[in-house]
Amino acid sequence: MSDIKKLNILYLEIGRGHPFYLDAIGKLLEDEHKDKIALNIIGVFDVSRGFFVSSWKAVERVYRWGGGGGIASYLYGAIRGRKKPDKKGLIENILSHDLRRYLISNKYPTLVSHPILVPMISDIVPVYYQHGEITAPYESAVNGARVIFVPLAGTADDLVKHGVPKNRIFVSGLCIEPDLAEKAEEYFRNRINRLRSDKPLIGAFYSSGAEPPDHLKQIVLSIASLCRSGQKGVVYCRAGGRLEKKLAMMHHAVKLNYAVDNLGLENAIRSNNIAIVPFDDRHQEHDYTMKLFRHFDYFVGPSHERTNWAAGLGLPMFVLHPIIGSFSPLNHEFLLGNGLAVDLHDDYSASNFADMLNQLRISGSLETMAKNGFGKYNIFGFRNIVEYIIGDLRGER
Repeated sequence: MSDIKKLNILYLEIGRGHPFYLDAIGKLLEDEHKDKIALNIIGVFDVSRGFFVSSWKAVERVYRWGGGGGIASYLYGAIRGRKKPDKKGLIENILSHDLRRYLISNKYPTLVSHPILVPMISDIVPVYYQHGEITAPYESAVNGARVIFVPLAGTADDLVKHGVPKNRIFVSGLCIEPDLAEKAEEYFRNRINRLRSDKPLIGAFYSSGAEPPDHLKQIVLSIASLCRSGQKGVVYCRAGGRLEKKLAMMHHAVKLNYAVDNLGLENAIRSNNIAIVPFDDRHQEHDYTMKLFRHFDYFVGPSHERTNWAAGLGLPMFVLHPIIGSFSPLNHEFLLGNGLAVDLHDDYSASNFADMLNQLRISGSLETMAKNGFGKYNIFGFRNIVEYIIGDLRGER
């Protein structure tokens, strides 16, 4: 037992992307390396009390409002961009009060996935910052981390330009769900065969957690277009959320229950144009995605963390507009610059989505998009991060 090292994994449960990265790293550590590392999994909401937890919840609300676009998004961006990433202002001092007190009694190396946490705690514990996005805006350039994990050499270059020392950066490869990475070649080969066939394609549709109204409208219009043309889609939506309510009256759609087994899922998607998949949390969303991913020929969504699928798994992407936030525009540039995605610019393009899809398929462009996103990058980022952490904690690096 004396050889087992301890690692804090500190969650900031805001959005889907940041917690998702920690989920995958933590699961690999727990499943495969219990003999080397003991995990202390905590969240900022868990260790904060009273006024301080209320302050974190206020930040969560601002994040959700900002993710919806419009004036709220502008205000959220202004708050995040008001200072240098490594500086703590009044807001950070308030938010970190109980968190710092907790870590003083639990001074173990700490893994985080949100840059705001790094300056709050880096003077107390060594911090590993997991930056899973392909692109790195200025706000992610935190110098106080012991190591920043980034997916690509280009991401590292962005951080260096923002002032992060190169020796503090580890290029891991793309952070793609391990189950998908391991089956990537098989799924890609089957997808290419389907793209070359004359059978109906199956697309996956995702909104961000904030469910921006314009994105939801484009998803609904695209789904209606698929129904008219006999194509198929799977729509992932937050249970009880705005998207689920908008889809409730659609014909040729079946709503899947979380308890349905894998065979039931496959039968549902074969016998209906559209499968609606409500989920209560990101873990349910993850499970449904893993069960159905091998059927997907493309996906539709905002240019957030799932951009990794287009870049590493050869899954063509259609990008919802408007582009919201600081990461999303840079991811969008990467997607278009590498021939991985096509824009859904507006309601008109969404209403004619099936025609656009068919034209891209006939011309071979959809297949080209898939090929542009396969075999170019290392897709085992999560495993490489896990190996780095283990070696670092055990003094082997």
